[in-house]
Amino acid sequence: MFLLGVAGSFAAGDRLHQIEDDRLQRETYRSADIAEVALTDMVQSYSRLIGSIARATSAQSDLTATDFDTLADAARYLPGAVGASFVVPASPGQVAQVQRTWRARVGPALTLKPADDVAEHRFIVLYREFDGDGTVLGLDVAQLSAAAEALSASRTTGAPAITAPVVLAKDQDRPASEQRPSITLQAPVVAANGTDDAGTFRGWVSMAFRLDPMLQTALRNAGVDDVSVTVQDITAPGQPLTMSSLAPADSTVADAAPAVARDFPATRRLWRLTVQPSQQMVNDELAGTPQLVEVGGTVLSLLLAALAWVLAWSRVRAIRQVKKATADLRADVARREAAELSLRTSEAELQAFTEVAASRMQGPLREITEYATLVAENDELTPRARRRATLDIESNAETMGKLVHDLLLYSQVREVPLARQSINLAGVIPGIAEEVVAAVRPGEPVTIEVDALCTVDGDRRLLGEVFRRLLENALLYTPEMQIPEVRVSADLDGASWRGESWRIEITDNGTGLAESERPKVLTAFYRAANAEGIPGNGLGLAICQRIVERHGGQIGLNANPGGGCVAWVTLPLPARSAGSAGAAPQRTVGGSTADR
Repeated sequence: MFLLGVAGSFAAGDRLHQIEDDRLQRETYRSADIAEVALTDMVQSYSRLIGSIARATSAQSDLTATDFDTLADAARYLPGAVGASFVVPASPGQVAQVQRTWRARVGPALTLKPADDVAEHRFIVLYREFDGDGTVLGLDVAQLSAAAEALSASRTTGAPAITAPVVLAKDQDRPASEQRPSITLQAPVVAANGTDDAGTFRGWVSMAFRLDPMLQTALRNAGVDDVSVTVQDITAPGQPLTMSSLAPADSTVADAAPAVARDFPATRRLWRLTVQPSQQMVNDELAGTPQLVEVGGTVLSLLLAALAWVLAWSRVRAIRQVKKATADLRADVARREAAELSLRTSEAELQAFTEVAASRMQGPLREITEYATLVAENDELTPRARRRATLDIESNAETMGKLVHDLLLYSQVREVPLARQSINLAGVIPGIAEEVVAAVRPGEPVTIEVDALCTVDGDRRLLGEVFRRLLENALLYTPEMQIPEVRVSADLDGASWRGESWRIEITDNGTGLAESERPKVLTAFYRAANAEGIPGNGLGLAICQRIVERHGGQIGLNANPGGGCVAWVTLPLPARSAGSAGAAPQRTVGGSTADR
């Protein structure tokens, strides 16, 4: 009995060891998936932001340092942001002319420093410092190979590009221990329609970021801890460049634990994310349960064996006493009956203990056996079934990453500082519409009509998020066999004859929305009856409502008389200075203004 109990305890402990190892591996894979989604989202959001800044820069007819500072401040509070610059190209024969042109805008402090032996100079003529540590005004970026390569790629593709990890020029005078890898995002600036040089390539918006704060913020926001994370640039085969490496401050890396790597694109470059569990995570997952089962089972088996021996010995001794009493004192019936009673009592106690012990042990042993059997059966899954399960896990991880992102935005939007500025929606919404069509209806016929829009006051990033989500809904809720027809318009609204706010409407020809559901869809986690099969988590319109209310406006949904839905947003008129207090509100049309 004792040997069987010990053997069973060690078998169960070995199975639990395997189960805990599998659980640790699953947790490491889960952390890697979440970290990949978080870092990818951060890179994409940074790329979208610098693209928006570049488009806003392209709309400036006479770009000044003040204009650029205002536009670049949209990225001031991004984790890791170092500074933003405006870079212009110049041939060797144009250096003096370019310097005179930009000194007229910036001031005599600008001195261009051309590099030797380059076919085309690329000078930093405007610079907005974020970390208050030095300047690179006048630097010829053409001498920096990584930056020059990204600038050329960005100009060729017309899209933002990321450099390989480098030490920034402003950091190269620091001690080696303080020189940390950084990246720069480059976005081309082509003069927008309505400007004097429409269609002309003006230069680039370049923004530098330190990688450690970026990675640390992405992991913290995603809830990834107790793991060591390393990010490398593996664009060049066989030449991985370490960009950042972070580990929990209160724990060491478990070198014996398996590491998980994830490769993912960052614009035109390829990054590798490597996740390895920390010793604290290993200790938490392997919390000594297998050893406890082995030791506990052995001790319990020993106690049961000892107790059974004691009871058996008591029974033998009672029998001997009965036989001796019967042989010696046959006449003493009372003594014999007492001995027989003692024997029956001992047998009853033994039987009762056996039943209770069996009942109490049966449940835990059955659960251990069933758990071990389940793990064994999962090992027999076919490769196709394992692949299907892996795809489900990846899909759920992506959905969760999106949900975490939306939950963070939903919870923080009421507290985040607003970077207020004057926003010409005519220069913002068309770009957002192009991005939404490419994401929701790629390659399909879509009609988006943008009427004359207005200029509003607010946070460019947050208001862009509102119009992005409303345009996404307009396309998502149009049946697949129907060509989406969307119209974006703006008009003055309010009791005053001059209007008290701008009302921006997005009209679609989709499935529409029941009147009873229109107020409900603005609440968190509510999904309309016609949302079945359409991706989403019920937070999009709730986020839009919080952003619009933060700007002092309102949001709502109406029925489109021709079928579909009308999503409307009202925003207060921009504040007017004392000198123009009596002027009527103005509408921006095609780059000019016209009185209402």
